[in-house]
Formats: sequence, C-alpha cells, structure tokens
Amino acid sequence: PGTVELFGPKALRASAGALFAVPVVESESVDRLTATLRDASITTVAATLDAEVDLDGVDLTGRCAVLIGNEAHGLDPGVAALADVAVRIPMAGPVESLNAAMAGTLVCFEVLRQRRAAEVPVR
Repeated sequence: PGTVELFGPKALRASAGALFAVPVVESESVDRLTATLRDASITTVAATLDAEVDLDGVDLTGRCAVLIGNEAHGLDPGVAALADVAVRIPMAGPVESLNAAMAGTLVCFEVLRQRRAAEVPVR
C-alpha cells in the first residue's frame, strides 16, 4: 500500500519487460509476504546500509527474494528485521549509498554471479 503500482507504465518501462519474465509476488503486508516466502523455503535478503555482512559474504545460490527500500529512507528497519539475512553493498570512497534501482541490480547480479560460479541452474 502506498507504493508504485506493480504493472503501472513506469514500473513496466523501468523493468524493461522483466516483470513478464520473472516470478512476481504481491502481498497485502510484508509480514505475510516474508512468512509465505519462508514457508516456501525462500530466503529473504534485505539490502541495508547498516548490515554487518557484505553482499559477497552471503551464500545466494539458493532460492532467495531480495528486499530493497526506497531511495529517500532505504529499507524500513521493521521490514529488514523480518528478513532472514541483511547485507550491505560494499562502497568505495565517500559514496554512502546507491539509488534503489542500482542497489537492486547489484544484488541480483551477485545472485547470478554466485549461481554461475557454483553451476547452479539459473531460473
């Protein structure tokens, strides 16, 4: 509630059509969503600035769902607390954070990189 419409024109354009090629789950609440994912043995990974573990320090070869916050405030701490693991994207120099799209891209690329290295089929 209160976020962008999943299949709205801006979301479709920003996803470059990926919304039609990857599984998408909608839920009325984050609590319910994370519980559903956990019941399906899908690990939830929260990308946060204050995580103690770097993105490349977590095994992402299994089934996982990525939680990314908004650009102004990041991922809500209450939502991050529901995740199975919290990761941070290591940054160089004075850069503190990335926009949401770039953060999501980097996390998804790391998932792909790890799966390819482990020769896990990419779905």
